[in-house]
Amino acid sequence: MALVLDRYDYKSTPAYTFTRRIDPATGMFAGNIIDARQRIQTRTVPTFVRVFGHCARGDKFSHRYSADVPAPGASNLYLGDPEITLGRIADPHPVQRRYVKSERARTFEESNQEADRLMAKSLTDFRVYTVTVQGHSQGEDEARRLYAANTTATVVDELFELSEKMFVHRVAFRGRRKGGTTTTLTLIPLNVVQLTVGVTEPT
Repeated sequence: MALVLDRYDYKSTPAYTFTRRIDPATGMFAGNIIDARQRIQTRTVPTFVRVFGHCARGDKFSHRYSADVPAPGASNLYLGDPEITLGRIADPHPVQRRYVKSERARTFEESNQEADRLMAKSLTDFRVYTVTVQGHSQGEDEARRLYAANTTATVVDELFELSEKMFVHRVAFRGRRKGGTTTTLTLIPLNVVQLTVGVTEPT
């Protein structure tokens, strides 16, 4: 089996800037944002995850994973954290339990890892900001940088009252005969995904 580690670089200097400000002279929006949307989804974010697996003897075991109790991995992020939620969901957040039967977990540690992975995946869909801009890069001349995932960006969007550094989770490039080239980037709050350890299946 192979050990897989994935760490996002949250402390890096923002590589890009996306702005949409209200021009007081015209009342119109100004900036480099063509279109942007924000989605806050709490229905799929559990506050409690329990993973059931099987050990070699067939005995069942489980790992409790709760966003309300500090623990290693993604559970140290709280749905009540205003930097993550912007105060736009109920506090305290209603308890949402998730119970999972794993066919792969054979030890307590693997059960723990799967619970971590499930919580991390749900948090990446919790608050999502999608922005479309012109072109496939940003910057001037030699400093111009291609849009890429696993980077950070400064977002100032007065329509959604956002002014924060966010993590670039996904990037999609598009080219059209009419309208030229555009890039759509999916951003999520910083630190919403922590270091997780996974065990790959044998090949």
